[in-house]
Amino acid sequence: MAFIPGKLLMDCSLERVSGLLAQAHSWLHNIDTEPIMKKLTEQGFFARADKGLYWNDLTSLLDSSDQQITLHNLEWLKPGFQWLKTHRPKHGKRAIYHGDFHPLNILVEQGEISAVLDWSSFKLWEPESDVANTLNRFCLMPAIFPQIDWDPVGVQYFDRYLQERSLDPVKVEYYEAVWCIRGFLLYDMGFEVWGRPEIQERLVKRFREVTNIKLSSS
Repeated sequence: MAFIPGKLLMDCSLERVSGLLAQAHSWLHNIDTEPIMKKLTEQGFFARADKGLYWNDLTSLLDSSDQQITLHNLEWLKPGFQWLKTHRPKHGKRAIYHGDFHPLNILVEQGEISAVLDWSSFKLWEPESDVANTLNRFCLMPAIFPQIDWDPVGVQYFDRYLQERSLDPVKVEYYEAVWCIRGFLLYDMGFEVWGRPEIQERLVKRFREVTNIKLSSS
């Protein structure tokens, strides 16, 4: 951040936050991935054992989640996880996947996006998964900025994104359910913020809206 001009998108008005976030995300997903895949192939990435990083991401994610649920005896998550396996969609066209796309990872200079930060979760994956991940982050934001009503910001972000490019709405909801389960598992892994009651309630509510399954750890 010290080498790039701009301020956090979070410091802009909320109207600007949702619009610029959607604009930047749609631009990112419109980038042609073929040259990137070509370079990765030339450098041997597709010969690696952990192909899930670039190829079969959902399989890797579901497998690791299943292992964690079994290892820690998280019985209350099993009905939800079974839904994920049963309703798994076919893999679609890949795009650049950021994996942590939210207002704290975007810089703005003179009203324009100047940088997208934190590429540690980079993949080539479906854009529906990346958008769903961002919507999931709006469930988390109230724990960081409780003075802001984040629900309309998330709705405005999603509406604006769909004005820029189309998505499969069924897939978006599926991946929202995936990231809800991952939120519970992140708490189990020691990420305390995901265990806050207001965040857990939001995850349970959204998962039920998508799947009609009510999860309860009690």
